[in-house]
Amino acid sequence: MNYKACWGFKPMEEMQYKHCDFLPMDYIEDYYKRTGMIVITHWAYPKSEFEKIVTKIEKVIVDIKAGVYDYSYPTKRSKQETLERNQEYLHRLYTIKFKLDL
Repeated sequence: MNYKACWGFKPMEEMQYKHCDFLPMDYIEDYYKRTGMIVITHWAYPKSEFEKIVTKIEKVIVDIKAGVYDYSYPTKRSKQETLERNQEYLHRLYTIKFKLDL
């Protein structure tokens, strides 16, 4: 998926994430320049693993929207919260890709 062209994606520096605790973007950029590893939350991944994570989260979001996991949610609210959490995480991954020009 071309994240730069798709949906007119623009990274948001000041976005407030409700569900996840992310490191500052300048730390991620500095760490990538020094080591070549990409920090998402508090773990560092090589570029190939990072790409796999992006693909996996994209698939999870599509599957949630398609109702593949409906049996595992007791309420619509829990399904919506899970969808929001994954969308926030994917937004952060896209922001990292955009900023590091991957």
